[in-house]
Amino acid sequence: MKRIFISIFALLAVINVAAQNDDISRQIEVTRDYTPKAALADKLDILPQMADTVQLHPQVDYSITPTAWMSVYAPDPISAVGMSAVRLHDRNTMYAEFGAGLPLRSVADIYFSPKTMGKTTLGVYLNHDGIEGKIKNDYGDKRSALMLDSRIGAYIQSRFERGGGLKFDVEYGMRDYDPYGGFSQMADGSDIVYGGQISYDDIRSSFTIGSDFTDLSRFNVRFGVSGGYFKGATAGEALKQGQWDVNTALDVGIPIAGMPLLLGVEYNGFNGLDQLKGQNRNTIQVSGLLGLANSRRVKLGIGAKYITTESEYIVPVLKFDWLLAGGVNPYINIDGGVADNSYRGLTLLNPYVQDGVWLKDYNAHVDMRAGINFTTSVADFDIHAGYDMHDEYNLFVNMDKTSRFVVYGGKVKIFYAAVSSDFVLGDGLSLKLSGRYNSVEVQSESDNNLRKLYEGTGIPQFTADGWLEYAKGKISLKAGVQMLGERTFASAMESDYMGSIVSLDGLTFNQNVIDGSVNVGFEGRYEVNENLGIFVRGDNLLGQKIYLYNYYPYLGTNILIGVRVNL
Repeated sequence: MKRIFISIFALLAVINVAAQNDDISRQIEVTRDYTPKAALADKLDILPQMADTVQLHPQVDYSITPTAWMSVYAPDPISAVGMSAVRLHDRNTMYAEFGAGLPLRSVADIYFSPKTMGKTTLGVYLNHDGIEGKIKNDYGDKRSALMLDSRIGAYIQSRFERGGGLKFDVEYGMRDYDPYGGFSQMADGSDIVYGGQISYDDIRSSFTIGSDFTDLSRFNVRFGVSGGYFKGATAGEALKQGQWDVNTALDVGIPIAGMPLLLGVEYNGFNGLDQLKGQNRNTIQVSGLLGLANSRRVKLGIGAKYITTESEYIVPVLKFDWLLAGGVNPYINIDGGVADNSYRGLTLLNPYVQDGVWLKDYNAHVDMRAGINFTTSVADFDIHAGYDMHDEYNLFVNMDKTSRFVVYGGKVKIFYAAVSSDFVLGDGLSLKLSGRYNSVEVQSESDNNLRKLYEGTGIPQFTADGWLEYAKGKISLKAGVQMLGERTFASAMESDYMGSIVSLDGLTFNQNVIDGSVNVGFEGRYEVNENLGIFVRGDNLLGQKIYLYNYYPYLGTNILIGVRVNL
């Protein structure tokens, strides 16, 4: 049945109290500083940002999971250290970082891009981040907590004379996890059988050709296709789950009377394999944005996205940016879309989900933000407020006394206010501060049991961080603190659980409230010369219980030491 999620006119009527979430792949943005992760980008840019430089595939995708408030406390994968996708494809050289730490941890990032003829570049890369220690969970059971994420890929890129180009990328990724969040024995001493190590295999590839959309005064066009094969399994289980997916997109930029008109059409197809055979999903999105103003001081674009799945959605798009005298810059941004709730998509949000979980409902969302940024003689400031509306926000529900999650959807609205600032203190010294407050409204529910489910969003009341940085000559130092507010998660009684597809009927839900935490960390780097450097990083120096997911505490105090080589 046709369903219109929200109209353009209704949202524009409340524009003065609305704001937007910049990255629609996240369920919620929490702080300015995220934990990036190098991975093959598997979603093409459909609607280029007006007058922005659009980076096309293939590229290393510095993205985060929708649980940013959880993963921000994990040590940063060194894949993100100073290596942007642009630099990766332009270096024509080799860049590598290796690190090892205690508890047992290893990281490695290698990018090799040899010089080639003309404007054509090819390269290979390898990323690895692994933890192989033991962690005591909330039941007092110290279990193996393997967390392994490795990938290897290759790309070729050729640039055109007038901008844009042709790019091809292929990658194989492997992820392995020990589900350590449950406990190993029942009250009578008998063992609980949770299943063994979780393994995911992911083959991805993408191809794009066309303009780069940096000069919107002329005609631009680009076409892209990406897709892959994904498989998941649990050791000791005979069942296998897999899927393939494909994404195709066409973007066009047309100058009309000095105003750029950006049009895009995208198709996403998902199809289940093995035990997921019969699960499928098809999404078509048509986008349009008209740049009513595109000067150095004022940028204004208005448009919409029409998305058809099992239902239909109309999502408004508004881009407004006004540079005033003195560097004061008010802005408004409205955007949205639908999230990937396929098996692969859910494992990227939470790797401990039950095998084969696949949600039929989409998390359609509209994200709005209004704010102002400005610069003084000593600091840059950004102050903004936002309002996000989710039709089916993903609720990861832990099955009590076990270590795996099922997923439900619930209507969630999030109002947030945030501020960030960068201070230049002089002589290589700087200070970064940011904070965010979240007010969450869940769908109304008279049933007390279901209310416990819908309130278990895991969204923190607040986040805050502060980092003092010093960089001069060959030395750079960074020390800081990250604070995370209280979070509420939902769990269900294990005795009521049967199978991986769980009905709400007959389940008794509980709530688990996780107290706020403070993470203190540091990083030091010494550049021996332009080709060699060393670094040391410490995290969770206070040894607090910091949770990645409900019932999943992360490492205590940990130290990482590594070396950088640039040839």
